[in-house]
Amino acid sequence: MAANTAMYDQGAYAFQRGYGFMAADGLISGDTEARDELASAEMAESRAFKAVEALETAVSLDPGNAHAWLSLAWAHAQLADDVTALDALRTSWGIAPHNRVLAETRLNLIGTLTLPDFAVIELTEGDKEAIQRDVDVLNRFDKSALKFYMETLPHVSMLVRIETQSS
Repeated sequence: MAANTAMYDQGAYAFQRGYGFMAADGLISGDTEARDELASAEMAESRAFKAVEALETAVSLDPGNAHAWLSLAWAHAQLADDVTALDALRTSWGIAPHNRVLAETRLNLIGTLTLPDFAVIELTEGDKEAIQRDVDVLNRFDKSALKFYMETLPHVSMLVRIETQSS
């Protein structure tokens, strides 16, 4: 029994709970939705609040978890709290500035937070540098993902430069 207790990581558990609530916004649940229907707006909002609660616990217990900070940013974005979402995103950038997996998800989030007709945030030069780092990481490791985001998020593509490699 002591071995099981020693293996229990409260921060990791809170992160998994929060991520599950956050991801459940677009996923079906046998308890609340039929197989072919998405969560109602009320259910999605409830899940986002639960995600924020769990993810705030996760980052308080494990402040170095860049994935938890990014998930917290997404949860705040789902609640239209873009300023707090950007703050959490900045923390993720600071912890893991060159992470390939996070780079793709962060570009997606920054695209959401900066939609021209809806944006309520202003990017700093530091934010633009962080976006550029994510672009550079994808340019090196996943050109198809980068191409997808630059095509689907033209407002973000205007913030960055993409260096081509000559053969």
